[in-house]
Formats: sequence, structure tokens, C-alpha cells
Amino acid sequence: MAGGDDRRDVTLKLDVAPLKDRIANLRPLLTEIGVTLTAKSQESFRKQSYGRSKWAGRMTPNVPGIVGDLNRNMNPPKRRFQPRPALVDTGKLRQSISFQVGSKDVVIGTNLEYAAQQQMGGVSKVRLLKSSRKALSELLRKRPELRKSLGWLFSKPEFEVKIRPRRFVGYDNEDRESVRELIGKHLEGQL
Repeated sequence: MAGGDDRRDVTLKLDVAPLKDRIANLRPLLTEIGVTLTAKSQESFRKQSYGRSKWAGRMTPNVPGIVGDLNRNMNPPKRRFQPRPALVDTGKLRQSISFQVGSKDVVIGTNLEYAAQQQMGGVSKVRLLKSSRKALSELLRKRPELRKSLGWLFSKPEFEVKIRPRRFVGYDNEDRESVRELIGKHLEGQL
């Protein structure tokens, strides 16, 4: 067809009706976001970091833990005297991290009373009770090598501990990318 106009229209019809239902019901997306961010928070205890935010190490021996044990009339367990990862003692904090899905949001976190101070840092006062001094004396008699690290508690039974921030719940660039991917999957009907 020389010289003639042989154009054909090319059209695409995009039906966004299925998106309307997916946008109206965000629950599957929010649940997946909650699962993903909760898993990352729990994994931070193993990695000793959240994203690029590395955690400071734990005090060895764990004097505040030892004092707490003595104040509860408990013998301090071996773990109190060993170098261990920060925030890894009983596993209670890590296990308490969970999420709740609302109609338009998801909340990730924990309600343990000491969690915020561990996340953001701060100062904590520790006090060896008078009733616990006898137990400390007995501990030091059995384990004289601990006198240097614990004996000072007799002269200063109350002290402050500076708790360094150890972020375990957060939202960083890596999380943003994960959430973007989840949004895409949700809109494509894959969640």
C-alpha cells in the first residue's frame, strides 16, 4: 500500500476493579508486614544489631543480674558470669515481640516494662538489699575470684548502670524496601 495510511490503533484496557477490593482489605498485607518486621526484630538478638545499628556488648560479670538474683533469694546462674550476647538471657524479651493488625495499620513491639529502656538506653539504679548481703558474702566465700568484681557492693550497695541503646524494633531502609515489595505482591493478588 504505497503512499497510503496503514495505521492501526493499539489500545490497552487496564481493569483496576480487582485493585479496589485489595485496597479495601489491607489485612493480608498488614499481617505480612507484621510477620516480616517481627521476624527481623527477633533476629536482631542473634545478630546483635538491627540493620546497621550494632549493639554494645554486655557487662561481664553481669553485676545488675547478679544483684537481682541475690535480691530474689536466688543463686546467680553460671550465665551471669560468662561473656554472652547482649539482651540474651532468658529469651523473654525476644519472644515477647509481636504485632497487632488494625484495619489500616500494624503495630510491632513488646509491652515488657524494661523493653523501652533496653531499646533506647538510659540509666538504671541497682540496689543490693541488706537482706542479700549475707548471700553475697557466702557467694564470695565460695568463689573468692569474684571478690574484685563483686566485693565493692558492700561499700556501695546502690549504684547506677548506664544502659546503652540496643535497638531491636525499628524501621530502616531495608524494611522500607521489604514493605514496598509486599505492597506490590498485595496489589498483584499474591498475598
